[in-house]
Amino acid sequence: MTLSPQTLINIFIVVGLISALLIILVIPWVTNRHRTQQETEKIYNWLKKSKQTTRYKYRSSISIAINCELSESRVNHLCSQDARFSRAGETGSFWGLSNEH
Repeated sequence: MTLSPQTLINIFIVVGLISALLIILVIPWVTNRHRTQQETEKIYNWLKKSKQTTRYKYRSSISIAINCELSESRVNHLCSQDARFSRAGETGSFWGLSNEH
């Protein structure tokens, strides 16, 4: 069975469109995931160092944001998504390392 030239062109167009769509969706997702991991590690390392060198168990979102060069809302978001961090109180914007870490 042979395919006509027009059928081959249509197949290549569909494959190309699917490939382009995957690239458009996958590259931003991978980039965002990598950035999130880097920023979360930056927060974790800073809180760990802070806990070792100061008497503070919890630090404010503002303090973390300034020292990690992130926005306060980004700090709150990242900390709320990672089990290594625990919030001081129900609604406070103070974060520390969970007991396991």
